[in-house]
Amino acid sequence: MRIAGIQTGMANPLETLRTEGAVIGGAPWSFAICLLVVGGVIFLVLRSLKAQEISDLNSRLTLRNDEISDYQRKLNGASPDEAKARLEALEATVASLMPRRLSQEIRDEISAALRAAPGSALVMRDMAAAEVQGLAMDFVGAFEAAGWRAGAGMVGGMGNPPPTGLAIEVPDPEILSEAEANFVAVLKRFGLRFDLRQLQQPRGGNLHTIQITISSPLI
Repeated sequence: MRIAGIQTGMANPLETLRTEGAVIGGAPWSFAICLLVVGGVIFLVLRSLKAQEISDLNSRLTLRNDEISDYQRKLNGASPDEAKARLEALEATVASLMPRRLSQEIRDEISAALRAAPGSALVMRDMAAAEVQGLAMDFVGAFEAAGWRAGAGMVGGMGNPPPTGLAIEVPDPEILSEAEANFVAVLKRFGLRFDLRQLQQPRGGNLHTIQITISSPLI
């Protein structure tokens, strides 16, 4: 019977609206007040949600501004590019103060490249640059492992130090011998900075296949 009643109500929507409309028409002000109350509640809920969203955005902006201010304070107002440049300069300074060495891989590659063309080498280092002593010995060791005769020495008051701190001196930089070309190729492959320049006069009274001068880098 209940189901039949529901079906009857659904089957006659116009009759239902007419009946409920009579009820609303009997109390129009009450109905209007109910609508206003419901609308007011919905408005207050939406405004509260919007206010919360705005508050969250303001909090994020405040946090971001605080982080930016802290960043600028720590960097004395430097821009990101300026900060990067300072960091790179600091890393370069630290690297220049650390002992310069050749890795075992580079030494092995030098030895392998020179083993087919025996020769002699002289490695000179600046007496004022204590950090290059290990690097000079690494080169000597690589030459000796290739079967070369290798000597080492020191120079005081170097008048023309290589800008990169490493000079490869050969009789003619434009026309390299097989050994010179192989040696230079290894240095380039591993990204070692060096100056290739002409040998003015042989050191030690003998003309060596390769002569190296090591000092503190100027650039």
